[in-house]
Amino acid sequence: MTWIEINRKRLLYVNRWTRFIKSSLKAQVRPVIDAISTDPVESVIERIPLLINDEMIRDSFKRLYPDVGARFAIDTYNAFKPKQMTEEEILQDMYFQDMMAYAEREAGIRIVSITNGSKDLAVRLLRQLMQESTIPQGWGVEQTARFFQEEFAQMYGSFDLWRARRIAQTEILTASNKASQVGAIGAGANIKIWQCQPGTPKNERHTTYPGLHEQRRDMNQPYDVGGFPAMYPGDPGLPESECINCKCAEVYERL
Repeated sequence: MTWIEINRKRLLYVNRWTRFIKSSLKAQVRPVIDAISTDPVESVIERIPLLINDEMIRDSFKRLYPDVGARFAIDTYNAFKPKQMTEEEILQDMYFQDMMAYAEREAGIRIVSITNGSKDLAVRLLRQLMQESTIPQGWGVEQTARFFQEEFAQMYGSFDLWRARRIAQTEILTASNKASQVGAIGAGANIKIWQCQPGTPKNERHTTYPGLHEQRRDMNQPYDVGGFPAMYPGDPGLPESECINCKCAEVYERL
């Protein structure tokens, strides 16, 4: 597949999974909204580390990686093998099962980072509400709590779409490249080649890295990405800044 074909396919998954992740982010903060109805806001802020957990995001990852991975692994595998492999065969194969465990293993650091981001955002917005909100005289406890619930939910929700799309783009980049590599290895490819996004300023840092575009490596060797090692574009071992908004891809050869 060409870079354009790979990224056209990725975009379809980004659009679909942005909606799902947005729902997960909303569900992740629901306990905070519920707690505001019964507890003082100061108390809720102190309990946010316990109220927000990673269950919803972890579940999103465990669904996203098999969904994205199956398609990319199949297409890459079938590009090398005269005998085509079906989705069912791919999913049953042991090497692909290892890729499915990826969401729990290597991507775990991102799950923690997203959850911590939700906690930090909730604390910041609640503190902002406490500082900036003027409660009319005569309001009772229930009316005040309802006001804080509604204001907080609206403020927090304004970040959901932006965060969800950024998460979806990053994880689909990683899942598609990881799965493509798994499919290529299974089909006998032994050379991988890094492909930068052509001519787009959003990913300028990669297109301007000397020697990154068309960089060739054996399948078990890391690339040099501006001084950082990476097994594929979106490798979780890279700094976040090297993954967010990245649209790089890999192509493969069998020598």
